[in-house]
Amino acid sequence: MIYSCKEREASLVIEGSHVSPGMYTHCSDVEVLLEASPHIIERRLAKDKDRKMPENGLQRILEPQDHLIEVATEKRVPVIDTESIPGAYTRIIQLIPKGISLSTDFSGAGASSGPYSRG
Repeated sequence: MIYSCKEREASLVIEGSHVSPGMYTHCSDVEVLLEASPHIIERRLAKDKDRKMPENGLQRILEPQDHLIEVATEKRVPVIDTESIPGAYTRIIQLIPKGISLSTDFSGAGASSGPYSRG
């Protein structure tokens, strides 16, 4: 699927905690690990009054993230803090290789209208 998207110059995002940093470095234009700050996670969990959090709940959330950060560091995959969404977006844009032009059309109407395409 990745190679097909590259051939069609279509954008593709692969996400999830099951994706290990470095898995797609050989075939991707940009690979990053987005990190959620502990206080942001706490704030989001506090907003959900119906959800009971075990005493060690935050630690159980952060352990896999900490492991992924270690792997990303070893594989030289950039780790980007998402505390500031505009800041994270700017950092990701800075990582896009030269030769790929940005588009503001995110409609997905075609390969040339994705968030970035080869130019």
